Amino acid sequence: MMLIRRQRINIRYFVSLLILARSPAVVMGLTKTSIFDTIKWRRFKCPTSELRLDIVLKCGQSFRWSQQEAETTEGGQQPWIGVLGENVYMLSQTPDAILYKRFPQEDDSSKSSDDEKFLKDYFQLEVNLGSLYKQWARQDPRFAKVGDSFPGIRILRQDPVENLFSFICSSNNNIQR
Repeated sequence: MMLIRRQRINIRYFVSLLILARSPAVVMGLTKTSIFDTIKWRRFKCPTSELRLDIVLKCGQSFRWSQQEAETTEGGQQPWIGVLGENVYMLSQTPDAILYKRFPQEDDSSKSSDDEKFLKDYFQLEVNLGSLYKQWARQDPRFAKVGDSFPGIRILRQDPVENLFSFICSSNNNIQR
């Protein structure tokens, strides 16, 4: 019974993600003067050599992220907005840090460290990408030539159900190959 209940929740969750992916600003009522304007940016250290949001969030691994063209952050980048778990996150990046806002925001400072752990896990930041790139470059001459041109590319740690539905939906995508 618990498995059936969990599957229903995941299906509802996925449907809400599809709606959000279609038009997050309209669905959530988020505009330049949104609820996010009242929330302070939080940050954790992460150089672009370890994670590039602009590549990872639009490369086709996940369809839940939408770039917000109406505003820019201190890094001069347009933030990304998407749903992770039960929260809406806004993410941006500077050359040495990931900036984030979460809605709903709680004043509890322990939640901030929980958010940081959650985001680090989602982006698998515990894996040292620099050492992997060096190892791959030693073993593959082609990667040695092009690896430096594509820093910070990672595989997301997604919910398995979301991953499955993303894969199914991507087969109907009209990306030129």
